[in-house]
Amino acid sequence: MKDPFENIPLRARSAVLGSMIAVFLIVLLSMLYPTTMGTIGVIAFFLIIVIGFHELGHFVFAKRAGMKVTEFFIGFGPRVWSVTKGETEYGIKALPLGGYCKIIGMTNLEETDPEDEERTFRSKGFFAKTSTLLAGPATHFILAGIMMWAVIGFRGDIARATSTTTLRGVATGSPAANAGLRTGDRIIAFDQQRITSYTQLSGLIRSRPNQRVAIVVDRGTTQRLTLSAKLLEVAQAEGKPIGRLGIESAIKYERPGPLRALALVPPRLWESTTQTLSGFGHVFSPSGFRNYLSNFTRDTAKPAATKTAADLRAEQSRFVSLVGVGNLAHDAVASGWVAVFGLLIGINLSVGLLNLLPLIPFDGGHIAVAAYEAVMSRVHRRRYRADFAKIMPVAVATLSLFAFIFLSSLYLDIAHPAVSPF
Repeated sequence: MKDPFENIPLRARSAVLGSMIAVFLIVLLSMLYPTTMGTIGVIAFFLIIVIGFHELGHFVFAKRAGMKVTEFFIGFGPRVWSVTKGETEYGIKALPLGGYCKIIGMTNLEETDPEDEERTFRSKGFFAKTSTLLAGPATHFILAGIMMWAVIGFRGDIARATSTTTLRGVATGSPAANAGLRTGDRIIAFDQQRITSYTQLSGLIRSRPNQRVAIVVDRGTTQRLTLSAKLLEVAQAEGKPIGRLGIESAIKYERPGPLRALALVPPRLWESTTQTLSGFGHVFSPSGFRNYLSNFTRDTAKPAATKTAADLRAEQSRFVSLVGVGNLAHDAVASGWVAVFGLLIGINLSVGLLNLLPLIPFDGGHIAVAAYEAVMSRVHRRRYRADFAKIMPVAVATLSLFAFIFLSSLYLDIAHPAVSPF
């Protein structure tokens, strides 16, 4: 990969002074606006640390395979600082938007010094190529696993959380709030039925849209209160209306501890990965893409009670831009470190899987080409090298599609921000 901003001039002294001022401002703003700066910190972590680790994975395995890596930089644009050790220049660039490592001879279209041909990416065997390419996406799953271990070990096994009948929150203006329900209330009866679990309570609420019901609560005293609430009628993706009360239940977590959490991470990570992959399959399906396009024509300002099944399907088919990630990060920071880690786990799994798509220019596309070359080399009994000039139309089509997704999701996240789950 080449840096498109390489030739922009920048004086080193100005860069150092600017960096010092930036650090001072970051510290000051963190004290004055902790949530906002926390949001910026989450985005910076993704753009610098997460993507930096991705490129570091490529770098380490390329070096191990004997490939020549001429540059390893954090950021893009003009150089702020760099040092050359051996054949590789390491450094920092002015625009903190990720990073890159430059491996020579990635394709047959790149000209290299004949003396370096044996050290090009294209000259290496299938295992060397694929291990170098897989090392980048693998870092996202490793980071997601580390964060998942922290959440399970120090907060609890959220994937196996149990909702209780005690209220953790009541939505403002909801039927629950209008009926007089409060945080801390424990619901013991609903519509003349004794409540023994949140699953039972949720099912009863969903089955009574637009109905008035009696709710008996224990407010921590010997006296029980009977309240009356008229449930809302809301749509769901399948089209059947359901009832809504507007309550948030207290969650009970199993707390396995840091050591036992190590054994729980692999199955939980696998579950989250398959769920993310299933979500990708839905969004990139013809029906998912139609639902996504409908976000541009539907009325996004509708109240929840008036949303149709089509509205909900459209909301579930949204792509998220960097602006949308910023909105989610802001709400996650306000909710606490568990929500922040949950967001970063989702981002890492999504980016890791996206990079494994078998399309050029993603890592998965280069892996597909390497596999094709390996098969054809066995068929022809000589080294076969794919002609990237013939593959370029696929790369252009892929980049065009993702450019559309980037620009359209950016518009939606600015004009019609998605509902935050935090």
